[in-house]
Amino acid sequence: YWEKRNLAVARGNAIATRGENRLRADVLTAHFAKDADGKSWVRQVDAFDNIVITTPDEIVRSTRGIYDVETGIATLTGSVKITRGQNQLNGEYAEVNLNTGVSKLFGSGRGGVQGIFTPEKNIGRPGNGAPAGGGTQ
Repeated sequence: YWEKRNLAVARGNAIATRGENRLRADVLTAHFAKDADGKSWVRQVDAFDNIVITTPDEIVRSTRGIYDVETGIATLTGSVKITRGQNQLNGEYAEVNLNTGVSKLFGSGRGGVQGIFTPEKNIGRPGNGAPAGGGTQ
């Protein structure tokens, strides 16, 4: 921790948590700010190498990331993979809003977003007793 620089670095299996959300990486760098009372708070966390963000709904992996504590948005780059249940999306850049649970994934100039989607079993299939729209009877 460097007080004069308002900076702390964690190396190894570094983990930062906020509520049910967890950010893990090989290196986490926390940038601090001071409020009007002079109390320090984390304003931004930079993540490097083997990044994994775990939320109640999804797991997001990448090679680099920046988490803005005020907005709750993590911006991730480098081989981004978003997994939700059995479904997976792959891209180059993502914005993950940890406050709302909404993730946006973008491709690079060379390639787009790719996805693997696994349908839930027996939902909306004729003959299983469920309406075709997947709703309730």
